Amino acid sequence: MDIEITINDKKLITKTGLTILEAASQAGIKIPTLCYLKRLRPIGSCRICSVEVKGIEHPVPSCVAKVKEGYEIYTDTEKVWNVRKEALSHLLLDHPLDCPVCDKSGYCMLQDLSFEFGLTKQKNKKLYPDRTNIFKSEYIEYMATRCILCSRCIRVCTDMYGNSFYEIKGSGYDSYIGLTGEDKSIHGVKPSGSSFIAEKTESNILKCYYCGNCIEVCPVGALISKPSKFKERYWQESPFSSVCDKCSAACRIEYYRYAGEESLVRTESLFGGYLCRQGFFYEGIGKNNGYYISSPYIKKKSMPE
Repeated sequence: MDIEITINDKKLITKTGLTILEAASQAGIKIPTLCYLKRLRPIGSCRICSVEVKGIEHPVPSCVAKVKEGYEIYTDTEKVWNVRKEALSHLLLDHPLDCPVCDKSGYCMLQDLSFEFGLTKQKNKKLYPDRTNIFKSEYIEYMATRCILCSRCIRVCTDMYGNSFYEIKGSGYDSYIGLTGEDKSIHGVKPSGSSFIAEKTESNILKCYYCGNCIEVCPVGALISKPSKFKERYWQESPFSSVCDKCSAACRIEYYRYAGEESLVRTESLFGGYLCRQGFFYEGIGKNNGYYISSPYIKKKSMPE
């Protein structure tokens, strides 16, 4: 059903059931976000997307607040700006200033927001406990001190397999991302539909399906790919659009090249926008016998034509 709302004194016709963020986006009004990702269930934890609604005392997170008939919404008031800046300041309380050596530098949402809000220094030092060696993994490295607890990794894992390998442990300043159930087995479903069981023989070793999508959705440099660590910077790479040639699904991908080698992959697969382990980590992404796939081919006598 159509309803009328006002955003920044501009009257709009939108649909019931939409969030304020979705309605604003459809109207071309930008609201900054951090924990929000369109293809994941919103939780409103970071408060960066807060907006002011007339008649409501405190700003509300626009990614979860639904529009209502007659709402008067303001996205750029001083009150909203202060709430966002304070929320961002809390994320930066003890965030390591290691941007020069962070693999996510230049493609980091926290870095971009800090620049936008003019946050040039940290209020406190050593507020959080030492969070190192939380878990080990063959393909994924978790830099816990960079983690902002947005839970994107948990939600993408749940979306793909119905049961996340990660969970938030502890509370308050002691919170961190750990392994689900520690020494228990994880039962889930692969993108292909087949079920699997991932055994964790040690409490701090991650043995998941290694699809790499937790790395893909992480807005900071907390989860990084071990095979590509310290190998490239985002602004030095050249993007290429292609399809993954590791199976018949032919998922669409966007991969990057640096110094003549394939590196990080951006994904859009047939399974809701996510790639599998072969597509994300397989050496030689997008490469098939020395050339890159840019148009459809038919395999004849073991060679595509």
